Amino acid sequence: MNDFHLIRYNGNRLTAEDLAIEHKQSLRFIEDELFAERGNLKTVVLTHHVPTFLHYPPEYLGDLLNEAFAVELKELISETQPDFWIFGHHHKNITPFKMGNTNMLTNQLGYIRAEENLLFDPGKRIVI
Repeated sequence: MNDFHLIRYNGNRLTAEDLAIEHKQSLRFIEDELFAERGNLKTVVLTHHVPTFLHYPPEYLGDLLNEAFAVELKELISETQPDFWIFGHHHKNITPFKMGNTNMLTNQLGYIRAEENLLFDPGKRIVI
């Protein structure tokens, strides 16, 4: 992946080990927040990476690099039921779907030169 050649992390080239550490810390933060008492407050999670392979773009299914773009968190989503989970990273604007009570949303610009932006909606909003 180009990331390992282009991204600097703590003054060095980014490594898979660096990503694993950052992923664990980020996931721990999300879990802590989702399991925290929130009363009647709505919960919105925003991640760059895709939190499930459900409704994943078919052209990428089975690709060796999928784990760099998505992680399967359907158990966490099912258990905590945030109101919205907004994600990006695979550059495809798929139809919104629900996992239990969680609205799974994306609105990705993608690479304009590859015309991945054709379904991007700059006016898209959610009401909380």
